[in-house]
Amino acid sequence: MKEYSREAGGPINHPEYYTACGEVGEDGSAPFEPVVVMENWGLSEGFYCGSAIKYILRAPYKGSERFDLEKALWCLRRASNGPPTQRSGPQMCGAMRVAQAWKLSGRLQRALEHIEVGSYGAAADELEMHLDKVK
Repeated sequence: MKEYSREAGGPINHPEYYTACGEVGEDGSAPFEPVVVMENWGLSEGFYCGSAIKYILRAPYKGSERFDLEKALWCLRRASNGPPTQRSGPQMCGAMRVAQAWKLSGRLQRALEHIEVGSYGAAADELEMHLDKVK
């Protein structure tokens, strides 16, 4: 079975598809990586625990047991230790800046803006309207 690296920038800590939003630092992270946004918006603890459960439950069945269990471990360590010292404060991680970094606009940007302030129903409405136009 393949060993998955927990090193900086590896597929466990900072997959490429999560760092496409900006310059990558020495530790492999990007300033608007999804985990950074969630931590800045105070949404991370439940996410990490829920994700760990998902990875643990699916691990024996998905074909990448070690990878899923290492992801679960990463989530549980992040939840128990708290996020690392933030490089950017909340003002640096607002929905508009995040949307710009990820090159999102329109309804996707508005969905992020609603999520940032806890208006999840409005965010779902924006996403649903966006999905109506996605093939």
